[in-house]
Amino acid sequence: MNVQAIKKCKEKEGDLEFAQSLAKKSRQKTILKMQEKWLELQKMLGNYGSDNKINANLASDFVEPDWGVSLRIFVSSSMGKNLLRSYAKAAKKYNATLVFNGLPDGSWIKLSDLVTEISSNNPELVAMQIDDQAFVEFNIKRVPSFVLSKEEDVFVENPKVTFDKITGSIGIRKALEVFQESGQLHEIASNKLAQED
Repeated sequence: MNVQAIKKCKEKEGDLEFAQSLAKKSRQKTILKMQEKWLELQKMLGNYGSDNKINANLASDFVEPDWGVSLRIFVSSSMGKNLLRSYAKAAKKYNATLVFNGLPDGSWIKLSDLVTEISSNNPELVAMQIDDQAFVEFNIKRVPSFVLSKEEDVFVENPKVTFDKITGSIGIRKALEVFQESGQLHEIASNKLAQED
């Protein structure tokens, strides 16, 4: 390797480390902010008793999210808009995320246009991310691919990840049914299917 190539590799490694560190800090801040906002909402709704504690019935109904669980649909901007729109709608229903491998034609503007188009002008309703590393990590060679994963400890540097994957133009529900029948994470798939009812 020449000096320029080594320098570029080190820059990419530095960028990756920076991005990972930023993502970790962002997750931690997000969790704290969510908790703070939830408590604020409960105060506004009057769900605090005279002892300044949350109503026991409300607290028993609150289900803490499983931070290590992800349902991802790996997609491409080259897929048909109707298919992407269908996956975006189903992703919301199952609390899943559409994952793209890079920007469409390297353009943020084209990505913005795509998100607006597949979300029917409600971009905040589409959970999506650009995650080239996830394509590598889960060995995604074709789209659409569906991955249900669980990280054992989301706050360590290299958490143990267990996952189920299926590739093909099927719906999210069908993917979850397959995971429920024969996946390592069959209980999580069952819970996700039960939530839709």
